[in-house]
Amino acid sequence: MPKSDFRRLLHRVQRTLRLKRVAIPAIVALCAVTTGLVVTAGAVSSPPQSTSTVVIPGVTDPIEARFTKPVVYWIGDSYTEGSGMGGNDEKNYSAIVSDHYGWNGFNKGIGGTGYLAEGGVGGLNFGSPSRVNQIGTNARPSLIFIVDGVNDLNKPLDEVRAAVDATFKSYIHASQNGELIVVGYIVPGPASDVFLEANAMLREIADANGLTFWDPAEEDWLKGRLDLIGEDNFHLNDAGHEYLAQKFIEHIDEAGLAAQATATLDSYYE
Repeated sequence: MPKSDFRRLLHRVQRTLRLKRVAIPAIVALCAVTTGLVVTAGAVSSPPQSTSTVVIPGVTDPIEARFTKPVVYWIGDSYTEGSGMGGNDEKNYSAIVSDHYGWNGFNKGIGGTGYLAEGGVGGLNFGSPSRVNQIGTNARPSLIFIVDGVNDLNKPLDEVRAAVDATFKSYIHASQNGELIVVGYIVPGPASDVFLEANAMLREIADANGLTFWDPAEEDWLKGRLDLIGEDNFHLNDAGHEYLAQKFIEHIDEAGLAAQATATLDSYYE
């Protein structure tokens, strides 16, 4: 059976049986009976502490349905991806935040990108279909963070404005009721009028779309903190990523966002 058909079956089972009131092994067993799949499931307690591995005939790698960790996506540029200055793997701010809350965090940062600015293989930006569509096909995220995009600041602001609005609407449509949090352009130092104006534009469009917005420039997150910037005088070093993670944790706690992050049967498929 194609993976897309299997996902749709799980979605129907979840809706019909009301997942929160039905034991996960019963749902997995029902899928096995209905589809003829070979299923091995771990014991599930409340709250669930195991995962189930579903093996589909003809598919080499098993699909693992993770029940225990909420899915959170991080969309951004090189500040999110990490750079030669720091913030790689577990030292990235997104990994630190995800680990702090026990989230299944997926770093989708691509250097050089923004809402309009393109980077990476194939010339992608934040709103490129290949980045947006993965939200709907590979995950049921509780939270989606769209962070920075400073590469836009050498583009005409009117063009950026149109791209920002289109990007927000695309993620809202793909998020399947996940919460979107927009984090404005991050300035590695004191905020100039250019950053403040650009972030005011982001706030206006985020507000119009009903999204949470945080403004690192207005709040001077990195003012006077050259110790957090790498030798290229732009990207964060490892200490900078740790600092940025703490800023996120402060705002997440203040907004009560951690309570909105919940795991579902089909939170993530690989």
